[in-house]
Amino acid sequence: MIFNIWTVSEPMPFSTLPRRWRLICLASLALNLALAGLIAGAVLTRLPHMGGMDHQAGHHARGGPLIAALPEDVRARIEAQLPPRAHGQRRARFEALTAALRAEPFDAGEVRALLRGQRDMGTRRAEAAEAALLDALAGMSAAERAAYADRLGAGLRGRRGRH
Repeated sequence: MIFNIWTVSEPMPFSTLPRRWRLICLASLALNLALAGLIAGAVLTRLPHMGGMDHQAGHHARGGPLIAALPEDVRARIEAQLPPRAHGQRRARFEALTAALRAEPFDAGEVRALLRGQRDMGTRRAEAAEAALLDALAGMSAAERAAYADRLGAGLRGRRGRH
């Protein structure tokens, strides 16, 4: 029997469709869902009020709303003052941590030291960012600080629904 979808007068239950058509329908559904997910993800990551990153602030938004609200030139100056990101060192510490977690017998002291090292590395960078931010704010006029406060407030209002 030749199946022609254009001549069917009554809707057929999905289970009565030939196997080939069921596979085509399922593949089409999967592709449509994947495409919808990609589009939704692209939209949501570009809309700050929907929980996405503020692309006007660029990659500096990773410093949080305090840094993201600064003008681009000030953000660049602050980034230049920070210690370099130690991606290789962080990766090595993380690998050491996973090895310590798998070790038998488990050494809580070693894991504590590795966690403390991770924390200390982040703390040093955060302290440097704080000092650079305070220096930048101290160098601003009252009008510049007010504009910064306005941008900061607007950014935080946009993030309110995220948490």
